[in-house]
Amino acid sequence: MIKYLDQFCDVSPFLSEYEPLPNVPIVNAATAYHHPDSGELFILLFNQALYMGDQVEASLLCPNQMRVQGVVVDNCPIHLSPNRSSTHSIYVPEHDLHILLQLDGIVSYIDTFCPSDDDLEHGTWVEMSLLTDWDPYSQDFLQQEEKAMSEDGEYFCCLVNSVGTHQALSDVVLSSVLPSLTPELLLEELDLRVAQVLYMQSEVMATKAGAHRGSIGMEELARCWNIGLETAKKTIQVTTQCGIRNAVPPIHRRFRTCQSHLWYPLLNMTVYSDTLFTTSKSTRSNTCAQVFVTDFDFTWVVPMKLKGDTPFALQDFIHDIGILLHIHTDNAKELMAGQWKKIVNEYGIKQTHTEPYSPWQNWAEAMI
Repeated sequence: MIKYLDQFCDVSPFLSEYEPLPNVPIVNAATAYHHPDSGELFILLFNQALYMGDQVEASLLCPNQMRVQGVVVDNCPIHLSPNRSSTHSIYVPEHDLHILLQLDGIVSYIDTFCPSDDDLEHGTWVEMSLLTDWDPYSQDFLQQEEKAMSEDGEYFCCLVNSVGTHQALSDVVLSSVLPSLTPELLLEELDLRVAQVLYMQSEVMATKAGAHRGSIGMEELARCWNIGLETAKKTIQVTTQCGIRNAVPPIHRRFRTCQSHLWYPLLNMTVYSDTLFTTSKSTRSNTCAQVFVTDFDFTWVVPMKLKGDTPFALQDFIHDIGILLHIHTDNAKELMAGQWKKIVNEYGIKQTHTEPYSPWQNWAEAMI
């Protein structure tokens, strides 16, 4: 594998018989996969992944980390899924790539191999996770989950009413998990569920990371820049150190250029954005515009012909003004997925959304 060393973390053992694995490096690593049907070679690039070396036979993957990238992970075995609806696969929409998962006991896995230099040169590269820093304990996931639950809050009530008011709540939950579940099979099913929960916990605990450590220490920076230790310490704290990649020698091929975040100024502020629509068409055939607003009354407007041009408006803002640290929008589809999401991920922009029926949370609404 190609390993780009970014930082270190302490990983606690998730079962008592395992020894602790201190200082497990977090790397950007590539592994090769041959599609069994087409025979095409794919280079699966896992960014911000744990590298155990020869201490663990298999590499651990975090399903939610891949889902944030837009990869569809369906890791429920087919025979355990309701009505056998699971595909037990990983699907990458950008490349229309289906990777069937295999089972080793209760563990789902992908059969890959270490790529050669020739494989890296000629294989199709597939991004399986985001290049930006991955924080499995970020509160953003809880906020997004609470928001999704509030938007779909009627689901559980409908579920209870659909099975009758006299049915026990536990039966409602069990029947929603597996319709064919009966009291006679309850104990057997619970044993299986406990095993699955333990496995999922091991996945989550294996991704626990410590505080970010830069690639250069304050002593080395103070010596290179001829500055004091306190100044060097503060410099490291306020700089991102993005785009730093260290290879394990010997290096057989050059790095792929991926430093978009270094091309433009970084704006340490929150920008609110919304789409403005009009009933009149301009002389340049524009029918709408994307409005960018800050909390100190700075406004930037990008005219558009269609509302689907919002990604180009965001790109124009980045080119003309700079890269946003944080952008806040509503839940419009064109501001959440597709090319817009790809640009947000490429530049490492944190994006949040307004709550349903709460347009006042977006300052761009008031400016419009």
